Amino acid sequence: MTMEEYPSDTDFRVFVEEKFGRDRTQDFLRSNKNFLVHANSTQDIANITRRILFGYEEAEHLKRGLLEQEQEEKATAFTFKTDDSMESLESELSRASSNENVFNDNKNIKVSDVSQTEGGFEVDIEYVYWRQARRNLMDSQDKKTSISVEQTGEEDVVKVTQDYRKYDELGAVQDFFEGWNRYRMENGNDPLDKGKIVLERLRIEDRVDFFDDILSENPGNWRFDQAIKLGLRQGDAPEEMFEETDSDVEERLDEELRGITDAVLTGEGLRGNEFVQQCISNGYYFKSGKLRFVNTDVAEQVEIAIEFKQEPRSSFDISIEQEYETVDEGEREPTTFEDSRRKEIRDTFRNLIIELYGQKVDLPDLIEQRNTPQELTDISGIGETVAENLRGAGYESVEDVFNADKDELMKVDRIGDSKAESLTQ
Repeated sequence: MTMEEYPSDTDFRVFVEEKFGRDRTQDFLRSNKNFLVHANSTQDIANITRRILFGYEEAEHLKRGLLEQEQEEKATAFTFKTDDSMESLESELSRASSNENVFNDNKNIKVSDVSQTEGGFEVDIEYVYWRQARRNLMDSQDKKTSISVEQTGEEDVVKVTQDYRKYDELGAVQDFFEGWNRYRMENGNDPLDKGKIVLERLRIEDRVDFFDDILSENPGNWRFDQAIKLGLRQGDAPEEMFEETDSDVEERLDEELRGITDAVLTGEGLRGNEFVQQCISNGYYFKSGKLRFVNTDVAEQVEIAIEFKQEPRSSFDISIEQEYETVDEGEREPTTFEDSRRKEIRDTFRNLIIELYGQKVDLPDLIEQRNTPQELTDISGIGETVAENLRGAGYESVEDVFNADKDELMKVDRIGDSKAESLTQ
């Protein structure tokens, strides 16, 4: 299917409903056409916009994306702490690959290949993805994903980076690491202490400063140009903010974006903005942003989306929402970068976040604190019922359980041989 003539209204309905959606279409019109429109549904925004608001080049760019069934690729990362060398970790997974070890029985997760890279090694992972099919039956699909493992500037701290399109790829990597730790313990090695990069580990003020650093650093010759959208989240024990609801605050934030952008560009920083100060004092902080950057070396502009997640998948995502070519007098035209260039840009901003986060916290201490159980229910496999049974038997603390005798633990209701073995290890 190719575009032989100017698209019809129906074509644009498809673009909006299948490609952009309501929110992204409104953002597109606001940032590219200076046209502010609010609608309650995707159908409404499709009816309002129609083709009259789009030029031919923009329409062709949208249609090309649909024809290629373009899926937004995202980048994420986490860290872990280990005393083992990179060479030892690589050899361990290479042996697991040769022996076809299964790291998760349900998903049949295996390491298909391990290869060296400049800063560490890459791991190719294969797994079975189960999805619901017709008549409520489950259908399986063989899938693959990969991760890169590299040393950081912190002693004994290793970073893991992943590019993905579907959330099942994230889940497969998480299950792989759980299986890898079991594999290590079975072979007499210490587990890998995993630590995620999450805003909740920072003070409210530091979370705002962290976003300020992202906007001010200009990584890889990318200069911050405009905050198109910023997402807010309430922190711990927030006060009432301006006597408004969360949606009211989001609308206020939309109104304040120009001032926030100016605060960064003039060097005042986010905390120099009065609205941001109100956010901080009332327990609000930035959780996401859609940000435009201009390359100072080549005629490129990008809109980067950064989003920090909460439990159960505490992490962050980076994606490129739109690419542009800079033309005369700083104007921009939509374009499509090569996959390798898009990946290079994602890597640049992902590495920036890891570096800036490491400046805010002591990663080794953070990982150790994060992975040390404080309550009985923090111990893997111990729910509230078993915790009550342990307390009833005299085990009041995590230390009491870990220092217990295996045979004595097995006398506690609902603790069998395997669980007692894992606890005493």
